[in-house]
Amino acid sequence: MTRMMVDSHRILWDYYTANNDYPMLVNLMKYSSFVWEMQNMTAFIDEYAEKIKNNAGFMNWIREHLDNDDVMVLINERGIN
Repeated sequence: MTRMMVDSHRILWDYYTANNDYPMLVNLMKYSSFVWEMQNMTAFIDEYAEKIKNNAGFMNWIREHLDNDDVMVLINERGIN
């Protein structure tokens, strides 16, 4: 199950990134990071947090949506700013 989740996450991440679908990326990060924490796979959380920080479009979208609870969780719990 773990390998399938990691592969599925990467495929969805690439798809949503290519389409600039930032709300879906936030949801994907939210649910995936929850599972990764439960499985003590926090390196994946760090990897994707870095991808967010390095994506200027995503970071601009985040700054425009600070009123969104899921965005605030992403910022506060994953160190995205």
